Amino acid sequence: MTNEPITKDGRRRILEALMYLHDATSAEGPASREEAEILSGVMTMLAFSGIDVARRVRAGADLDPAAARVLDEFEEHITRAASLSQQFLGLVQHADPS
Repeated sequence: MTNEPITKDGRRRILEALMYLHDATSAEGPASREEAEILSGVMTMLAFSGIDVARRVRAGADLDPAAARVLDEFEEHITRAASLSQQFLGLVQHADPS
């Protein structure tokens, strides 16, 4: 993982996946496996994008101990969110389709 800004292509992919989920969501029946995989992918992309943002702004926050603590906590939570998203994807991919 680098500290480079989120690319336009990365933002486009996140937006497209979110729009697909919005279009595919309905009140009828459970989500399809494909929808669950897309949701997990979007959540993982968002989490890693959040980690990158936190790392990029850290230089300015290092001047303020309170801001640095908040960034540390944010990075910890967003890293956990990425891990949970990947675990969820693993469960979806190994679920019994019947």
